Amino acid sequence: MALGRVAAGAAFVMSARCAEAEAREPRTAESRVTVAADGGLVGAAAQQLAGRDGNFSACDMGCPVADATVRVNGGRLIMGLDYRLRSSRWVAERISKASAAKGNGVHRPGGFVEEKSAPGNLRARPDHYKRSGFTRGHLAPAMNHRDSQGATEATFSLANVSPQLERFNAGRWLQLELFAKSLTHLYEEVLVLTGPLFLPAARGRGDGVLWRGGDEGRLSATPLGEGLQEGLLEVRYPVLGNPPDAVPVPTHFFKVVVGLRPRRNAPSSVPGPHCDHDTAVAAFVLPHASAWPAGTELSQFVVSLPALEQVMGGRIMADALCPEAKAAVDAQGEALGLGRGPRMARWLAAREVARRAAA
Repeated sequence: MALGRVAAGAAFVMSARCAEAEAREPRTAESRVTVAADGGLVGAAAQQLAGRDGNFSACDMGCPVADATVRVNGGRLIMGLDYRLRSSRWVAERISKASAAKGNGVHRPGGFVEEKSAPGNLRARPDHYKRSGFTRGHLAPAMNHRDSQGATEATFSLANVSPQLERFNAGRWLQLELFAKSLTHLYEEVLVLTGPLFLPAARGRGDGVLWRGGDEGRLSATPLGEGLQEGLLEVRYPVLGNPPDAVPVPTHFFKVVVGLRPRRNAPSSVPGPHCDHDTAVAAFVLPHASAWPAGTELSQFVVSLPALEQVMGGRIMADALCPEAKAAVDAQGEALGLGRGPRMARWLAAREVARRAAA
């Protein structure tokens, strides 16, 4: 049974059926709606919804297709379920300074819960993680969704987590989460798309792809099977539980962050839904590893959207970004890897905010 994959084969589509489902949803902070993926869930009707209540969904710039989608908090948090992963293929967020603010009377729930909207044999359970040596790593962190108790509790669905090494979860992954949250101080709203990846590596390379999991989770090469051709790439990862009832452990994680700020004196006619906004975009792919070389920075893991789309198996915001914004992010990285990438000069101020938040 193939639990892992390099590409899911999902396509970016605009679905009228799902747009209608969005429009029918009661727009309350505690609302929670599950939509089957007949044609995928995207925000085709986002501008119509905005005209009604002033809010866009987290997918109004486009999300890849999923087995099913769970929309929470008026669509500001959307989970694209992947039954093979017992988790989500992606999780989309639309966050702001208000949604991430403390002091809203919201408290942290007692623990993680099963995603009841997923079939019983196709969802993760707490016992999958018990004594596994892996933590439950949020895809959408609870700290971004403090505007209602229901929104906070939704982030503790096991559909919103992936198995993560403890040092990765509390280290580089937290740093990237704080970076995304810090942008709410610079942009009116921030869109975030996060998910797991299962990427190949060459034989004998200890580069964060092939490693042994467990309590220590140290980076190390794992020998591939006998009889493989020289130079052949292979995807390898641990699983939690006993196949076929197992939760795969990703080799990498991705996060795409989009900052939106209304543009002053914007023209009345613009070519895209957000071309009247100043837009900053960056895409990251982090290897799932505990050990990192000294001096490693997040900017080393910036990748291009086309490269991420290829390994993720779906198009990301390609039909919604303004041409100049898409060209900028496409130029930031040429391929996935661990090599040093270009620095995000436009976001230096935001990085400083993230560093202060992590201090």
